[in-house]
Amino acid sequence: MSPALAIVVPAFNEEEAIDAATHHVHMEYYIWEPDWVGTRFRDLLTEAAKRGVEVRILYDSVGSPHLDKGFWKPLCAAGGLVGPAGGCASTAANATRHCHC
Repeated sequence: MSPALAIVVPAFNEEEAIDAATHHVHMEYYIWEPDWVGTRFRDLLTEAAKRGVEVRILYDSVGSPHLDKGFWKPLCAAGGLVGPAGGCASTAANATRHCHC
């Protein structure tokens, strides 16, 4: 009897990917909550933006009803672009008209 083969595939670690980013991080989510997980990711993205990484976040306003502009202030202050999906953050012109920052 031969031993069973185990294939180990490392899980995608978004935190490590954000920490390792050197050029850009673009994320799109249907649901983004201002809970400890959402706040943790916002803070990681804020640190990336402070390092000079281009950060753009799109979220669905229907799927993320608890978000408000105040939640994104740290990321905006660091230079990130954030807003509801539907054209926001796709260009600098749209960012100034539709995004939170």
